[in-house]
Amino acid sequence: MRISSGYLDRPDQKKKLFSSLSQECQIACPGSQISKTLQRKLEEIGRDDRRAIVDDTVDGCTPLFLACKNGSAEVVSFLLSTCEADIEKRGLYEVLEEGVSHHVTPLWCAAVSGRLAVVKVLLRYGADVNAMSDSGSTPIRSACYIVRNGLNTSHFEIIKCLVRHGADIQQPNHFGGTCLINSVQSPDLVRFLVENNVQVNAEDVQHKTALHYAVQENRFESARILLENGADPFKKSKYEDDILQTACLKGSLMIFNYLLETVVYEPSRIAEAFELAGSTFLLDMHDVGSTLFFWRKALEIRHEGLYSQYPKESIKYHRVLECTEIDSKDELEVISGNLPLLKQQALLITERVLGACHKDTIFRYMYAGASHADSNEYKPCVSLWNYALQLKIKKETLLSCDTSFTARAIVQLYINIMMRDSFSSIDFSDVYITADHVNSGIIGAVGLLSVRPVYKAQVDNFDIVLTTWAHLILILLKAARSHQQMQAIFYMVDPVLKLNPLTSQGDTLLHLAVSSSSTLKSNSFLDDDSFSLFPSIDVAEFIIRCGFQIHARNFNEETPLHVAAKVENFNEDVANLLMKSGAHMDLPDEKDVRPLDILQTHSGKLDLIPHVSLKCLATQVLLQQKVPVPPSTYLPTSMMAPPRKSRSSSRGRTSAKSPKSPNMPKKKSPGRTSSKSSTSVVTSATSTTPFVKENKMDFQEGGKVMARWPGTNLFFRANVTYVREDDNEYDVLYEDGTVYTVKAKDVKSNLAVPKKDSRRSRSRSRGRSPARKNPGRPTRKSTGSPNKTVSPARTRRSSRSAVKAPKPEPAPMRSSARLANAKIELSSDEDDGPKAIPNPSHSKGKKNMGFLFNMDFSWVQSLFFMVLSPLVLIALHLNCQGKSCKLVQPAFPKKLTDYWNLEAFLAVVAFSIIARLLAFIPLGRTVRSASGHNLRLNGFLSMLTILAVVPGLVYRKVDLKFVSVNYFKLMISALIFSVVASIVAFISARWAKRSNINPKGNTGNFIVDLVNGREFNPCLINSYFSFPFIPTLITRYIIANNIQLLVWQLVAIGFMNALGYVIFRASETQRCEFAKDPNSPTVKHLAYVAANSGRRILCSGWNGLVRYPNYLGELLMQWSWVLPAAKLAGSADLLIYYLPVFTTLMLIFRVAEANTRNRRRYGPGWDTYCQKVSANVIPKVY
Repeated sequence: MRISSGYLDRPDQKKKLFSSLSQECQIACPGSQISKTLQRKLEEIGRDDRRAIVDDTVDGCTPLFLACKNGSAEVVSFLLSTCEADIEKRGLYEVLEEGVSHHVTPLWCAAVSGRLAVVKVLLRYGADVNAMSDSGSTPIRSACYIVRNGLNTSHFEIIKCLVRHGADIQQPNHFGGTCLINSVQSPDLVRFLVENNVQVNAEDVQHKTALHYAVQENRFESARILLENGADPFKKSKYEDDILQTACLKGSLMIFNYLLETVVYEPSRIAEAFELAGSTFLLDMHDVGSTLFFWRKALEIRHEGLYSQYPKESIKYHRVLECTEIDSKDELEVISGNLPLLKQQALLITERVLGACHKDTIFRYMYAGASHADSNEYKPCVSLWNYALQLKIKKETLLSCDTSFTARAIVQLYINIMMRDSFSSIDFSDVYITADHVNSGIIGAVGLLSVRPVYKAQVDNFDIVLTTWAHLILILLKAARSHQQMQAIFYMVDPVLKLNPLTSQGDTLLHLAVSSSSTLKSNSFLDDDSFSLFPSIDVAEFIIRCGFQIHARNFNEETPLHVAAKVENFNEDVANLLMKSGAHMDLPDEKDVRPLDILQTHSGKLDLIPHVSLKCLATQVLLQQKVPVPPSTYLPTSMMAPPRKSRSSSRGRTSAKSPKSPNMPKKKSPGRTSSKSSTSVVTSATSTTPFVKENKMDFQEGGKVMARWPGTNLFFRANVTYVREDDNEYDVLYEDGTVYTVKAKDVKSNLAVPKKDSRRSRSRSRGRSPARKNPGRPTRKSTGSPNKTVSPARTRRSSRSAVKAPKPEPAPMRSSARLANAKIELSSDEDDGPKAIPNPSHSKGKKNMGFLFNMDFSWVQSLFFMVLSPLVLIALHLNCQGKSCKLVQPAFPKKLTDYWNLEAFLAVVAFSIIARLLAFIPLGRTVRSASGHNLRLNGFLSMLTILAVVPGLVYRKVDLKFVSVNYFKLMISALIFSVVASIVAFISARWAKRSNINPKGNTGNFIVDLVNGREFNPCLINSYFSFPFIPTLITRYIIANNIQLLVWQLVAIGFMNALGYVIFRASETQRCEFAKDPNSPTVKHLAYVAANSGRRILCSGWNGLVRYPNYLGELLMQWSWVLPAAKLAGSADLLIYYLPVFTTLMLIFRVAEANTRNRRRYGPGWDTYCQKVSANVIPKVY
């Protein structure tokens, strides 16, 4: 009997059915089926309801998609036949190893997951065999990427099945990557595709064929098959590399020899190949013997036998390397033992064969320079990098990401030299050459940026270039030693100042000179981050003396004096310089804030009276008294504020006007006044008589309102915390705890906010808002895709004022297709474009470049920690047996029975099971963790239970000597149990929820993932059993030595421990309460320091004593624990102090790490807090 549709009239019935179905599909595996009860319920409901349930999604996936991913063909067949699920509805397929996700069909998911049985079922029900993913990849192309020789998977059989059902093996993805390109890692798959008439010479967007990728990845067998089946060996990529040149650059020796045997090349070309291969073996593989062999062979071809008529085309003196290329065996023998000279020859050969602007030529110059920098040879490093920068600008302009990075790297090198030595160690001519290259690049870049549309990547790079340029001017001014050198700086800088380039925020070069945010940070973590070069009075004074407009405004209508007056940028000398140079203190920005208002907050630091003119005071009185002001045509010119330029994304001269887009909406806005007032003076469009717009404050403190999130058109629930009637503003507290100051017009009642258009499903907000939740694990978009999102910085105030002048719409921003394509070579398959899987046995990457390029050795640290921790614990207990605990070499037992017995291991397992079972007792408050687990707060109750059980066992005369007799074996058993539990957690994370996945434990490296954990807080038997054996080291020592303490000693030690606990808990409670609600009655009286993005830093209470009071409490508790033993141990038994000493060192490291993190998070607000609270952990000491 079929149940009527009324059975599902209640929405919760559908939700329950869908929840049950999705849960069973999530745990489905090959061979499993839907439970009979659920099948019956689904079959009994109406057809439309059944289809609605199976087509619903959880975490972006339908039940059908989940079943396809898990490989249950029976479940897939039931959903398609009985439930009529949408076979083409896309789901979210996540690749944890690469950190990316794709929107794909169930067939694509099953093919990539290697589920052959599911693929056959889907094809039987008519799935689209050529359906593409969001990157344009078909199921067969993506499956080809996974097939490898020696890897036992079903992907090859899936590919054959897809071909039998009509899959298109010629279809490329959005980047031109074909099935054949993705198959080069498997010769058998290459042969199969060739037999099915695949196009062997198909190119991707880089003009590379499958043969290029086979050679690049050193896949000899695949390359041989392709050449035997018609692959063109002379095809060139967009970098002008054919496969012979690629083999030389990658060091693919077998392919190199095979090409010389099977392909006919000119003798001169063969000689160049030997020369280039020798350069690669020297610069990339550091193989001098192979290099000399290749170069001797090349000289034989050029000068001996039948081919002696093929000399090198041209041998010129290289002005940067200061040498010429060798051309005889005798010259080669002379330098054969001199490695620096050999490297110079390798660079000369590379530039001659590849060309000066080839990407590998430039990279090799950068790598050679970095090698000199690592050896503290700065002069040759600067020379090589300047040459590389010149070549990059010539090839790609300064707007390229690589070019801007190169310029910044050179400046950071200069900064490192300055910090380690002084300005005197910097050669003026070197810096001048760098600045001259950047100068010419800026002039060319401004013209390119005037062309619409403006590419986002180029805008961001240009910001970096302007900041780099400001640093170069500062270094030049410091390094100049004569009038002629200062004159040279002026003549070089003057064209750029006249051009007046702007940043993406409209900041001029003078704005950058007076801002602390312009400071470039060094790449080396050993350098001092507090070494700040900006704001710079030298650069600001130089720019002003060059005649630069001191009242220039950015897009926020801020003058350089506005920027210089801010707390994070304030420098008394810089502020005095601007005011003495005529900077006006009464010019309001778009928020009606004047520099004078900000400068007055720096009490006692500046004498502002000499810089306030009579005309400014007169204007203020007129506004305060609301005296009608005559039209501007009757006012003296001296009383008029400098005109404001409209906001434009053009980077030409300041006076240049940005052309309006024909689609740009026209805005009507009244004019703005030249001074700040509690009212806004607005001039009517039809009358010359100004009128006064009165403030209207409709809400009181504590009122519940809907407030606009700054920078968006979205309203969210908030509470009014403070009313600023004079400024026509409110301080509002959003539900997520963020406090902002917003204009009165952006605060409405619940009924006044218009409802959102139902056709809009997602916000276009570019900012962060309370409604946007942070996903459990971030995903990464394709590099090649245009990235249009520009996230604005979070500000303390709203970015809009009550009255604003009309401004043109910003130019559209998009990523450059040329720049995006340049990144494809090093990208991943599904993320960024076509790329063969790298050969694990042959590194094709670039070598380490010192402090510029970092290698990931995190697995070494993890392995060291994994092995060292148990060894240290074992060594501690071996040295602390009986009454002695000395720091000596431990004597490890040689018998296995001294480490292990079954009773000890079973005791550990039994205790862990009991502890797990006790966790189910409903005692203690339940809270929900961020990972979604319900956690019960019963630690204190557990402690009371132990304190009650142990005396009870003693009273019952239960023999507890088992613990002390088998203590060492119990510890070894706990260590073994911990390892087993870690491996179980590692394996079980495969079925964990996506929100529980730990990004740091899913790196793809087994050792790192095992140590960090692939899942947050897995629900397993406790694997943290080895830790209790560390503090009990002290307990065993006290018991063995029968230490007796006087009453006052016990009281003092107990007081110290209790004090540490009180400090720890009270400070944490106070901090959490303040973070949760700053207006709570318990913390609202506390003083705080305002920091970036509306954040607040407590500077009173416990945090007014030291910066990290919880660390102070931790230290007091740890050291109080060892004091009873210290009475006897003294300086003899040093291992007793292991735990408190280790804790102290760890907290010192954490303090340094926290200070760096907080300085980056809170900005100048943290420096202000550090001035108020100087001690980190211990008052007056540290």
